[in-house]
Order: sequence, then C-alpha cells, then structure tokens
Amino acid sequence: KQLTVRVPFKRANIVGLRSVMTKEKVKQVLATLRKEPQLLPKDHKKRQKQLEGLIFSGYPIKIAEAVRELTWRRRSKKTIGLEDQRLLDHGRQLLVQEMALAMKNEDNEAEQVIDTALEEACAQADQ
Repeated sequence: KQLTVRVPFKRANIVGLRSVMTKEKVKQVLATLRKEPQLLPKDHKKRQKQLEGLIFSGYPIKIAEAVRELTWRRRSKKTIGLEDQRLLDHGRQLLVQEMALAMKNEDNEAEQVIDTALEEACAQADQ
C-alpha cells in the first residue's frame, strides 16, 4: 500500500504535514507504550472525546497514550465497544505505519515492536 500526497511546499506546515518521526522519537513512543496504563473515563462520551483528542492530535506520543489505554481497556474488560475498537485500530495503524518508516522496517516488524511494548505495560498494570 503506497500513498503519494502532493502539497505545495510553502503550504506543508499550514496543512499540518511534518517529517516522519526521528529514531529518538521512536524511543520516546516506545517508552510511552511501556508505561503503566491510566484509567479512562467510564462515561463513553467523555472517553471518546479524550481519545479522539489524543489520536487526531497528530503527535505520536499522544497517539501512543491512546493506544496503550485502549489496549489495556480491551485486555482488562475482555471486550470494548465498537467506537473504542475503531479508535484503537486507527491509532495502531498510524503508529505502525510511521514507526515502520522511521525504523526502516516492514509494518509487521513495527507492529511486533509495538505489541511487545504494550505487553510490558499491561504486565505492569496486572501486578
């Protein structure tokens, strides 16, 4: 899957384009994924608003926070609602694609690195 987006260079910042994250940022994202998950609001409207704010912010660390919290919620509750699942899938896809580019790996390799970090976070929360 390859996508080419053409934007006049002078307008790149205006439309919100940024460079792919650096290797240092990848380390920060992985550190965020490994942190112990935080509880999300029980009220679904508040939860959706909070998660959408994180995922659609465009900041990899904020996306990682949302993915970590949703992964923990799914693991601890055994199931999550359709909207939570949609946000989790979208956030994971954003992280996988950008981390694969940053690490010069395939998507499945980036996904394995992300899953390992999330397992560490969930293991902390289980204790």
